[in-house]
Amino acid sequence: PTLTLVFSTPITAQRLELSHVTPRPDATLDEWAAATKISVRINNTKPQLVDLGTARDQRHRIQLEKPARIRKLELTILERAPGKHGSREVGLQELELFAR
Repeated sequence: PTLTLVFSTPITAQRLELSHVTPRPDATLDEWAAATKISVRINNTKPQLVDLGTARDQRHRIQLEKPARIRKLELTILERAPGKHGSREVGLQELELFAR
């Protein structure tokens, strides 16, 4: 799966933070699959590959290779750890861009 965001006004950022989907209160953390490797592509440049590991309960901080004025951001999930009972449903709950 790929998430593509296109901004009408460029956003300057050098760090990206994201969180996995948080299950509802009556579910376990591993109910859904977790993205373990993603690619981050900015403005159609060469993608940056990022290993997220299998931790579903932490916020992932991704330092971009260099500060960028972002008009288009593409996140592609390349690998995932299956969820409970083999679930392959995967998603992100939060995505934030930071100037520093």
